[in-house]
Amino acid sequence: MSETTTASPGKADYGADPVLRVNDLRVRFGTKRGRAEVVNGLSYDLYPGETLALVGESGSGKSVSTLALLGLIPQPPGRVTGEVLYDGRNLVEAGDADLRKVRGNDIAMIFQDPMTSLNPVLTIGRQVTEGMQLHLGLSDGEARERAIELLTQVGIPSAESRLDSYPHQFSGGMRQRVMIAIGLACRPKVLIADEPTTALDVTIQAQIVELIRELQIEFGTAVIWITHDLGVVAGIADRVMVMYGGRVVEQAGVEELYGTPLHPYTDGLLGSLPVLGAGGGKRLAAIPGLPPDPTAMPEGCAFWPRCPHRLDDRCRTEQPPLHQVRPGHWSRCFYEVPDDEAAAR
Repeated sequence: MSETTTASPGKADYGADPVLRVNDLRVRFGTKRGRAEVVNGLSYDLYPGETLALVGESGSGKSVSTLALLGLIPQPPGRVTGEVLYDGRNLVEAGDADLRKVRGNDIAMIFQDPMTSLNPVLTIGRQVTEGMQLHLGLSDGEARERAIELLTQVGIPSAESRLDSYPHQFSGGMRQRVMIAIGLACRPKVLIADEPTTALDVTIQAQIVELIRELQIEFGTAVIWITHDLGVVAGIADRVMVMYGGRVVEQAGVEELYGTPLHPYTDGLLGSLPVLGAGGGKRLAAIPGLPPDPTAMPEGCAFWPRCPHRLDDRCRTEQPPLHQVRPGHWSRCFYEVPDDEAAAR
């Protein structure tokens, strides 16, 4: 059964229709050790102009869920089911020709690893201009001028002279900036950013965040921002979805989630953040144990083995539903945070 988690703090109130609707998305892979359940019933709406952050440990299903949106999961060994509704079409059932029209144009993705995402035998200029010529119909000259503008905006010096360079002639951070320029090239309606600023220094990070914000303001671009950095999330997101074991365990507006986290996993993630000015050599909190093996998911709550508030019998055998605790704030947990504990946060 699909779980509806469509409340969108700060966006739904304006009466906007979602630009993207994901309903009961599931991704599994056949492996030698058995079937790996990587994404388990993901549902959400994405609204024009908002930034939705996906956070969670490695292996929680963040990146795989967004690759599935664009039909980038090889089938087999993968299998994708559910709905990804964009412009009246279910992209899960779309053919390759339809998906090619959407990818890079309406929905673009900034991939996490530029070393494997850029073609080593094509020039940087060719790779930046290709999408603009295909989707926007720009001439060679127009596309080249736009490429120079984009590369300059993402912080590449002497952009015009670097168009004829190859990826191996760029540093890791410079390749990441090229990937960001490619993602922004066609002014997409949905931009998926998978750890887009990991390899960049803080100054360039701020420039990239500002560039994406300008795109949102001018064109109403919706952004899905995947990250491990909860500090970055606090400054850029409208709404946060916390994923664990392929499921959303908490969803809320950014201020609500940081101020009053409801799920023990979210509380653990926030507790692991360093706090400026916290003297006395205070040690960072850590979540004990390891994330679940997707080929052997627990029968009940996936977080049960690591949870400090677990109800042994119920949490071990019963999957908690994702339910709305208060307007716009959803949690997948049987444990209710006491009011005095929530207020103390």
